[in-house]
Amino acid sequence: LNYKEVFMNKSFMWLLAALLLPAVLTACGLLVAGGAGAGAAYVYERGWLERNYEVPLDQANQTIEQVAQNLDLNIEERNDQVASSEFRTVKGDQTTWIRTQAKGENMTAISVRTGYLGDREASQAIHRELEASIG
Repeated sequence: LNYKEVFMNKSFMWLLAALLLPAVLTACGLLVAGGAGAGAAYVYERGWLERNYEVPLDQANQTIEQVAQNLDLNIEERNDQVASSEFRTVKGDQTTWIRTQAKGENMTAISVRTGYLGDREASQAIHRELEASIG
C-alpha cells in the first residue's frame, strides 16, 4: 500500500475534510482559559463563562447574592431547583444571568452570561468577585 498515493487522492481528501469538518465547527465556540488559582479553569461557550467552585450549592447561591449586592447588580429574578439555581440581574441597561449547578456535595459549577450576546470580560469580572468572596 502506497500511502503517498492514498493521501494525494482527491476523493480521500474530500472524505477526510467531510469527517473533520463537524469536529472543527463544534470546537469553534469553545474556549478553555486558565483561571487565577491553581487548578481553576474557565470554559467560555456560546456567551457563557463557567467555572467549578469547591463549595456546596447553597453557599454558592449566598455568595452570588453578596457579590450582586457588592457590584450593584439588582437581582430581578431568581429560580431555584433541587440541584440548580438561576439569577437574572440588571445594572442600568445591562442584563446578567448567573446559573449554579451542583456537581457534587462540595462542588458547584457557576456560569455567567453578561448581555444577550455574552460579554466575556464583564462575566470574568463577576467571576473574579466570586473567587475573592469564596476564597
